[in-house]
Amino acid sequence: TLCIALNAVILMKKLFFLTLSFLVLASVPFFAHAAPALDSIPDEIKTRYTFDGSIAAVVSDGTTLYVGGNFTQITPTVGEPLSTARNYLAAFDVSNGTLIAGFDPNLNGGVTSLALSSDGSTLYMGGSFWCIGGEFEAACLESERFNLAAIDTTTGNATAFNPNPDGEVNTIALSSDDATLFAGGSFTDVNSGTTRNH
Repeated sequence: TLCIALNAVILMKKLFFLTLSFLVLASVPFFAHAAPALDSIPDEIKTRYTFDGSIAAVVSDGTTLYVGGNFTQITPTVGEPLSTARNYLAAFDVSNGTLIAGFDPNLNGGVTSLALSSDGSTLYMGGSFWCIGGEFEAACLESERFNLAAIDTTTGNATAFNPNPDGEVNTIALSSDDATLFAGGSFTDVNSGTTRNH
């Protein structure tokens, strides 16, 4: 009977700790900062194109879908397999799934996160880039942006927004009134001299 009692105590302790672990895990909010599920991309785009790298961020205003990640080429899955260069950021027409030819910000590094203004006019992006408009210094004289930037969705050009974090930006979120952009990542400095750890 002593052995049975000891086994019962051990079993009760195991059940207690399993229950406690479950309650702790259930109380922790889940944040999906990894690559978005393919379900967030409309079927018209999933079935029409393939990307030569990973997709890390997707945002839409209902008419245009913006896709960011670590890709540099987008290839149609039907017809002539001619790839289109799109460095780390692309836009698609939601109504028919076609790649928008006139939108090509041409970043020189990966995009990890996207946020869109409520009127759809400004696209914010975080990542590990330093230039909008090309890979070479001459193309970046007016559009050098380190790791966090905003672009005009009509032109694809950089706006004046330039917080200049000194490390990669992993996640961003825009307030509902479009007044504040929150950013998190591996940086320790913003605005060239203001300490902000991560």
